[in-house]
Amino acid sequence: MTRSNVTNNPLLPALRHPVGLRRDSGFTLLEMMVSVIVFAIVAVTLLQHVNINYTTSRGQRQRVFAYMKAQSILAEMHALVDESDQISAIDLSIYDDGTFLNPILSISEEGGSPILPNHPLSGNTNLSVGWEWSRKITVRPFAGVDSRSVRYVTVQIYHRDNTGKDRKIAALSSVINSLSSAFPTTQVYDVYMLAVENIPGWWVFMENIVPSVEAGVTDLEARNPGLSLRTHWITKASYGRNLQYKPFINDVNDSHTLVPYTYYYPGKMPLGNSSANYYVPSLMKARLNQD
Repeated sequence: MTRSNVTNNPLLPALRHPVGLRRDSGFTLLEMMVSVIVFAIVAVTLLQHVNINYTTSRGQRQRVFAYMKAQSILAEMHALVDESDQISAIDLSIYDDGTFLNPILSISEEGGSPILPNHPLSGNTNLSVGWEWSRKITVRPFAGVDSRSVRYVTVQIYHRDNTGKDRKIAALSSVINSLSSAFPTTQVYDVYMLAVENIPGWWVFMENIVPSVEAGVTDLEARNPGLSLRTHWITKASYGRNLQYKPFINDVNDSHTLVPYTYYYPGKMPLGNSSANYYVPSLMKARLNQD
């Protein structure tokens, strides 16, 4: 076969186009570099996504564990007071950790001594930087309430990271009361208060004074355990069947003058006041005594 026959033979394309044959047999260097870059970008994105999911899941597990331990410690303190007639809420002060972090995640005792941090009831783990978890219990009386039977307890749970830094994860509070036998006997008083809304007063409106007085009554009861005030609001200028039991208002003499009445509304004011009348008799649509 001559050279011209080999070149013109259509059955031998490989011999006629050797360069094209090499292009179809693999990737060029540029194509390989582009593929590697795309793969690297996808891999980094996936790794970041996996890392974010892992960090989020780990944080959620830590929060669940921390709140579970805080609730468990509060439940133990409630049970300690409720199950014994000898222990009052004031005795919980021995569990106050002050400013220190305690690695024991329970107030239970074993053999008369506090359990160890890695006890199953505590469930703490010892890391290279110290205990992974710690607690801070605060026991305080209510402000203005002098009682041995009521305490406000707060439990905070902290987590320690790999650098040894403690971070607060959970905080729960509860009011702990002693058994009912520890409370003083309740003394009930009936208190009658006047709130005559149809009588005007330039200094205040009854819709404001009534809630204010009710709040004062509640505060008084809180400051005096065992005190119970039953309030009865009088909302009419006169009441009852006795026609002589009527409110009195001064219209001739000023309010410095002594009056023989207790159900009294000051009318005429002394000279020099910004208003001539405190209450105006003509505006009172009720049965009353007027001097």
